[in-house]
Amino acid sequence: MEFYKWRGESASADFSYQFCEGESVSDSVTERVRALVCDQLGVAPKDLADDANILDDLGADSLDVVELVMSIEEAFEIEIADEEAESLKTLGDVERFVTSRIAA
Repeated sequence: MEFYKWRGESASADFSYQFCEGESVSDSVTERVRALVCDQLGVAPKDLADDANILDDLGADSLDVVELVMSIEEAFEIEIADEEAESLKTLGDVERFVTSRIAA
């Protein structure tokens, strides 16, 4: 059973969520990042954990990582240098990085 559903066509098009029961969910950084990961990598939200390794646990390959970084850059209107992207190993790393970048 899906916990939430998209109101837009894709994660990058609209980050509005709804509970299946119709209740709204806040549009937080964590939710947006996880939505992008689900959309880009085709993983279920239940498979996401802060310590999930993007390559090993979520099954991303190098092209997936590049596309995910580009999606995050576009969604949050930030730039991620190659060196920074290489240091982001887990989902938690990505969430903390994006949070710190948009807070600056």
